[in-house]
Amino acid sequence: MLPSDIQITFDRDKMSIADVIVLFNLPFLLQSMDGNLEKQPGQIWVAWSYESEVNYPWMLSGELKLLFDFWMTYHLDADIVLPYYDYTFKEKLLTPPVEKSKGVYSSFY
Repeated sequence: MLPSDIQITFDRDKMSIADVIVLFNLPFLLQSMDGNLEKQPGQIWVAWSYESEVNYPWMLSGELKLLFDFWMTYHLDADIVLPYYDYTFKEKLLTPPVEKSKGVYSSFY
């Protein structure tokens, strides 16, 4: 549970007054902003992306890396590691699959 004085919003109009900004889907967001990003003094910016730098090589840019205080990605050396799986992943892999029952899609089998 978040403390009562923390507010989470998706409203881009509040970027200028936010203490921390987490950018979701970094490649899409940066392209849609047309380079119009202005970091306020004292703000903490977190780059958040599941995308591979192979597909978006500009994410390796030194200039871009300096813009953000933290990087949140699937890479194990990221400031904040955000894996593709959750803590129950191992348990789910070890659980035998449930047999599918015939239903709506039975005509496809």
